[in-house]
Amino acid sequence: MSDDIVQTIKNYKKMFDDGLIDEDEYKILKQRALIEQAMDINFQTTIKKKEEEDKSNLSTANDTDEHDQLYTILGFGSAVVSLLFIPVLFGLIGVIFGYLLTRVESSNKKGTILIIISIGFSILGMLIGAAMQGNAGQENNYFIFPWY
Repeated sequence: MSDDIVQTIKNYKKMFDDGLIDEDEYKILKQRALIEQAMDINFQTTIKKKEEEDKSNLSTANDTDEHDQLYTILGFGSAVVSLLFIPVLFGLIGVIFGYLLTRVESSNKKGTILIIISIGFSILGMLIGAAMQGNAGQENNYFIFPWY
């Protein structure tokens, strides 16, 4: 028990001894003081737990935001590269990063968009590559797409 509650109960006991309150009132006041202390302790414990959870959630959210940003940059970068260089490989990499983004609820929409863009750019990259192979007799296509 804290010193405050002990002092309060002593004051109630003194009031009872002096005849200012009867025994029933003393018991009620004493019980009320003990209940208030218990509620205060419970409230403080709840606040501490809530603060610890908030700190934990904040650090987890920061880690998640950093991963989301990294996945987004690498995914869209891979999708753009798939237009010009090994479309199947870099398109697949973009799809994988998109999938990783969809697993996080806050980035679900962004991940879906990344998957669609990666598939589209990969197909477009294959079409560009096929078109450049069809023009193999022309020398200038090696300046644009030297890897095909």
